[in-house]
Amino acid sequence: MISTVSALRCALLALAAATPMADTLDETLAQARKLRRLEQEPAAIELLEGAREALGAQPGLDGLLGTLYLDVGQISKARALAEGLADQDGTNYRALLFCGRFAEAEDGDPDRALQWYRLAAKAKPQPLEALQSQVALFLNRSQFGKAAKRAESITEFDPETGRLLLADVYVAQADSARQAGAEMFPLAISRYRMALQQRPASLAIVRKLLDVLLLAIHLDEARELNDAAFAAHELRGEQLFWSGRIHESARDIDAARNDYRESYSLQPEQGTVCLHLARLALSDGQTDTAREWLSRGSSTVGESPRGLVLMAEVHNGLGEQEAALSCLDRALSLDRGNAGTHYQRARTLLRMGRRKEGAAAMEQFRAIQDAARPTLDEG
Repeated sequence: MISTVSALRCALLALAAATPMADTLDETLAQARKLRRLEQEPAAIELLEGAREALGAQPGLDGLLGTLYLDVGQISKARALAEGLADQDGTNYRALLFCGRFAEAEDGDPDRALQWYRLAAKAKPQPLEALQSQVALFLNRSQFGKAAKRAESITEFDPETGRLLLADVYVAQADSARQAGAEMFPLAISRYRMALQQRPASLAIVRKLLDVLLLAIHLDEARELNDAAFAAHELRGEQLFWSGRIHESARDIDAARNDYRESYSLQPEQGTVCLHLARLALSDGQTDTAREWLSRGSSTVGESPRGLVLMAEVHNGLGEQEAALSCLDRALSLDRGNAGTHYQRARTLLRMGRRKEGAAAMEQFRAIQDAARPTLDEG
């Protein structure tokens, strides 16, 4: 590939005088974009550097070249191009987009980045990348309404991408609402439903919605969703798992245990099922059985934050607070912002008599909840 690009680079020098600049530049940029899509960034950079040598600095060329420099971590070269484009006239889409990315990624200035992205969105009829960048930036700020509006704009010319982005926005807002506590569960449920409308086949969203429906004790809707989403024969094991959770929420422990056992027989690699069985055994005072299921679950749960929290709950039930704390610390290393895990950690520390640390952990739990609340009504 590099030898072909080198030949193109030499050809550009020869063609520059004989070919109208616009034609030569457009063809070069198209080739470079193709190379980038193929993850051939070094080849694309060589091509554009040759074009720049032949044709001189051009906003579109410099914007794409700067983006490629960012892709490969050549920050000093990217910075030089960004500085050269700082006073551009604001009409070249690729140059504006690069300036936004540089401001966001390297200067750490999201407000300036947003200004560039907004200019870029005005410079092109269907500014997909500029709008995608705005969606990501607003999500990072938990400005869900603004993120949703940008995603909706994308649906006007790229419905599939727009729907995927809208689903991401709704899921992010629902996740934040769930973190904020029980009073925000209705908002979480609403946004997960909206996300599922955009991506009806997403089992990941179904699982999130089922989980919060159970927390909110919306058992009828959970049953209906479980039956519909996991109706396929190959998903029978997961359907039984959620049926077990629904029965457990309804305090039908025998039915829950039967569903969990059948689910385990169909998917023995799913450690979470074992941990639910361990928890039920503890509630019946069957500590030996609980330890057996805990052992099976521990070997298969992997690095799942939820699985680790369940392990901690069982360890706590067995009076093994040090093991519980270790599980919770591992869970937080994987998902630092989970309010529920901080709460469980605080309670464990308090049980251990470590009051100062427990109080600090409880403050972290409250801080995460408080941080989620102000942005939830936005948009």
